[in-house]
Amino acid sequence: MPSPLTQSVPIISHSRWLLKQGELQQMSGPKTSRTLRTKKLFREIYLFLFNDLLVICRQIPGDKYQVFDSAPRGLLRVEELEDQGQTLANVFILRLLENADDREATYMLKASSQSEMKRWMTSLAPNRRTKFVSFTSRLLDCPQVQCVHPYMAQQPDELTLDLADILNILDKTEDGWIFGERLHDQERGWFPSNMTEEILNPKIRSQNLKECFRVHKMDDPQRSQNRDRRKLGSRNRQ
Repeated sequence: MPSPLTQSVPIISHSRWLLKQGELQQMSGPKTSRTLRTKKLFREIYLFLFNDLLVICRQIPGDKYQVFDSAPRGLLRVEELEDQGQTLANVFILRLLENADDREATYMLKASSQSEMKRWMTSLAPNRRTKFVSFTSRLLDCPQVQCVHPYMAQQPDELTLDLADILNILDKTEDGWIFGERLHDQERGWFPSNMTEEILNPKIRSQNLKECFRVHKMDDPQRSQNRDRRKLGSRNRQ
């Protein structure tokens, strides 16, 4: 178990913003392992995930939080446990490759549901391999859905959907959530599956991808011109 921080963690920064926060259960005991040879105990911890930093806390009286570990977001790794019964349901491993004490630390964390576990894993390590496709998903025939009911995002890791939005499915949970990438702007996020209908026809999926490529190809020259204008304006001001 990592010792409490001996140095303060600077939170406020003009380039830092909060991505996700919430309570999880930390699995601890005489030995923390994947087996049930020793009785496990769960204790509540609270995570604040920023765009560049993870802060791990315990809540203390007075609606305050005591920080006991932290790590840069780029040094986080997550791993989902294989099915090992009800006790380890919705448990995942969080590794801090270099924590506040300049050493590696490992946490076994339990979420309240499968969707909450997957949402934490996606937020903590967004570049991990997804269930259905790789990051070249737009080059592949992967599952797609179309929005049939508008949805307003409730959390920072969710995606607001407009009617008729087309999205690639990157991951989904058994309790009704989808992690998807909207084709027209490549924005990613979670949303309830009952807001969408799956596109089962492979020809329609292919047409959607072709139209997406066409639109993005038309946008690229304009984006390049805008970048060139910004660079020229920057040089003229110097």
